Amino acid sequence: MNICVFCSSANHLDNKYQEKAIELGQFIGKHNHQLVYGGANVGLMDVVANNVRLNNGRTIGIVAQVIKNNNVASDQDDEQYITPTMHERKALMREKSDAIIALPGGFGTLEELLEVLTLKQLGEINMPIVILNIDHYYDGLLEQFKAAVTEGFSKEQYMKLFFETERVDEAIAYIETYKISEVAGLTKWN
Repeated sequence: MNICVFCSSANHLDNKYQEKAIELGQFIGKHNHQLVYGGANVGLMDVVANNVRLNNGRTIGIVAQVIKNNNVASDQDDEQYITPTMHERKALMREKSDAIIALPGGFGTLEELLEVLTLKQLGEINMPIVILNIDHYYDGLLEQFKAAVTEGFSKEQYMKLFFETERVDEAIAYIETYKISEVAGLTKWN
């Protein structure tokens, strides 16, 4: 299975994030899955990818030209694709993936996560999406989702578009046992 991981390209993060990225990479590699990721040699992206490779897993790096131009593209991936834009990068990452996990990250990670949730809501994709909520990093975002439901901007059923956990084993178990979602494609107009 190809598991796409959205995560930070920032270095110098707290060890708790590094440790979970290591664990996720090890789990993906040991369980014969492939990593699809943003293809950078920095931050949690690099940590996850290195640990997939250390555990006999394959990595597929999908890099936008702007990242390549800044010399932060990994040169160790089994497959590497260079896209002209970030928009095309995200589309190719989704196309090559069977599941998505979001580790903590900044604006780029948040944007990637919100886009796939929206695409799943509209029925354009129907794959498992996991929010790996390390040390409550995503609690604020999850509260915002709940506020959207409470205030009528979203439906309660959309909280089922994703699975939230802090544990890597639970994330992978959810992905491996995922059934096509009945929530996907149910817009607020239905």
